[in-house]
Amino acid sequence: RGWPETANTWEPEENLQSCRDILEAYEE
Repeated sequence: RGWPETANTWEPEENLQSCRDILEAYEE
């Protein structure tokens, strides 16, 4: 919030593979 559009980045899909596992562990 408050950052310019030029600060946006894209993460490679392989960097996001563990996100679901981390979120599921957090929700337990």
